[in-house]
Amino acid sequence: MREKLRKTGIDIIGDVLWGTHLCLFYQNKEDLIDILVPYFKAGLENNEFCMWVTSEPVKVEDAKTALKKVVSWQACNDAQAFVIARPKAVAISWIMPS
Repeated sequence: MREKLRKTGIDIIGDVLWGTHLCLFYQNKEDLIDILVPYFKAGLENNEFCMWVTSEPVKVEDAKTALKKVVSWQACNDAQAFVIARPKAVAISWIMPS
């Protein structure tokens, strides 16, 4: 059985199989927002739950402002379909060889 392709919202990538991993290199905040906003828009249009964990250079408000330009923020909140978060701390654990 052939798997259904998922829309990425990224024109240069096109549609991909579910679970495909992508890597992005960017030069500035605008580059990052320009690629992530269409990606999340495509996910929301496909009724997928989306989570954007922001980090420098993009702040939570930057992400919300950019997304509000292309999707109904109220609809996202009503459907509990989107979360934007900023981690407070990063937990790292090391296993030391004995």
